[in-house]
Amino acid sequence: MSDRSSHEAQPSSAEATSAPLPAEQPRTVILVRHGPVQDGGNAYGARVSPPLAEAAPQRIADLRPRLPKNFSRVISSPATRCLETTRLLGLGEPDVDARWLERDFGDWEGRPWADVWGEVGNVQDADGFAAHTPTGGEPWTAVRTRVGAALDELAAAPVLPGDDPVVVVTHGGVIRCILSHVLDIGIGTSLLFDPAPASATWLTSWGSSWTVARVGA
Repeated sequence: MSDRSSHEAQPSSAEATSAPLPAEQPRTVILVRHGPVQDGGNAYGARVSPPLAEAAPQRIADLRPRLPKNFSRVISSPATRCLETTRLLGLGEPDVDARWLERDFGDWEGRPWADVWGEVGNVQDADGFAAHTPTGGEPWTAVRTRVGAALDELAAAPVLPGDDPVVVVTHGGVIRCILSHVLDIGIGTSLLFDPAPASATWLTSWGSSWTVARVGA
């Protein structure tokens, strides 16, 4: 029982309204995959960032009306394809966070996918692909750990009344690993999701739980 005096000053209504609400208040996070890139049939990860394709500005412009007008925060991978997508969406200056980079594909970087798939073995087996790490590359489990930590940090931040969503401009592999994290499914299964370039995946946190409203919409 509190020993505070009954006549002690109480917070004003204005103060009460602006105070952070408990973590159980929902937080919406929108993951935007960058626009299509030139030579999209190649393995582009953390090391190599090709320019956006000629069709990218229109694809990105088509996405903008499907996003909310306002955001409480904008975050971007440092890859130029993500920063350019952020600019074309008109989202302002983002907070750049390297945890949202694509997987480092090691020796596969910049090579055609048709060539590197043969090095995996049975490319029809998603779990086998998820378990394979190219020479000098980053394991998928490490990607899931770093992006999961970045997402959990957003979920843990105080939520104010009327807060707008957070938008993160990132990569296809990152979005798949996030789905593995929030749905508690294997990475091989999450790699079967195919969020298209210039699309949005909507997540909502409820304390320690997540809901997925749409993928690649």
